[in-house]
Amino acid sequence: MREGQEFRWRGPQWRDPLVFHAATLGAFFVAAAAPTPLYRIYQETMALSPVFVTLVFAVYAVALLKALLVAGSLSDHLGRRPVIAGALALEALAMGLFLLVGQGAGWLVVARIVQGLATGTAAASLGAALVDVDRARGQVVNAVAPLAGMAL
Repeated sequence: MREGQEFRWRGPQWRDPLVFHAATLGAFFVAAAAPTPLYRIYQETMALSPVFVTLVFAVYAVALLKALLVAGSLSDHLGRRPVIAGALALEALAMGLFLLVGQGAGWLVVARIVQGLATGTAAASLGAALVDVDRARGQVVNAVAPLAGMAL
């Protein structure tokens, strides 16, 4: 700081749109990876077959891919914020559905479908938002945030 300049506090780092969008995208992938270690417990406690557990993985992947195909265009037409808000609402619904898994294994399939739709929608719209915010760094952050989220 030079003499005669006054100090200005810029606020917390998370207010940077690039950091905020990256953290949000990472959080979606943290949530998407979180149920996976529980599948073994579900399999043992609910007597699920290996085929059923594979089905749970498959429905998530199909829902994610379908959402990725639709959500990118949707966020271009409706705007990033409404689509991201919709993805957050879907993710909250998925978390609520996971609470119902104890009542029947079918809820696990439903929860993973909703979570796949939420994560795919978030990945497409937040990825586009990251590039909108910073064209150079946004692409790199968009590649790293999902991997970091799944690793967490």
